[in-house]
Amino acid sequence: MKNSILPFSLILALCLVFVSCDKDDDTTPNVAKGTYEVLMNGEIVAEGNDADVGYAEGGEGSVSVSISKDEEVSVLISSVPIEIGSSVAIDGSDVTVSVLGNLVGGSYLTPVVDASGTIIRVSDSKFTFVCTCKDLADWVDGPTYEFEGTIESSAYKMVK
Repeated sequence: MKNSILPFSLILALCLVFVSCDKDDDTTPNVAKGTYEVLMNGEIVAEGNDADVGYAEGGEGSVSVSISKDEEVSVLISSVPIEIGSSVAIDGSDVTVSVLGNLVGGSYLTPVVDASGTIIRVSDSKFTFVCTCKDLADWVDGPTYEFEGTIESSAYKMVK
């Protein structure tokens, strides 16, 4: 009896190994793709159709969405509207659109305290924004830049 248990155990172990190795579980994960377009003073500075469109949920119903194009430009929109068709005013403190990138000759841009603009939730997966920004290095006397954009991603359907 002992002689039959060892071969049976080995055969069982080999069967388990073959069965578990039979299926390939290396499927590509489903990544939410998105599109974006960012304009500065009426000219396109970034656009694309890739997975660099995402979101990060904040606390107390505050949700932020973000887009990025490698290290060239990134946009972070804080406190986006939750309801489709609604909008929020950009006030520079609670609601902001931060535009970072080498867009004006080595300077990085960010909204100033008195920034203005609007963020609109167009659909369950799409937001638009219009805002004014100034160069962080020269925000007192520097020029004001107008930004507008559209960002869309299936990932935003989770923003509720």
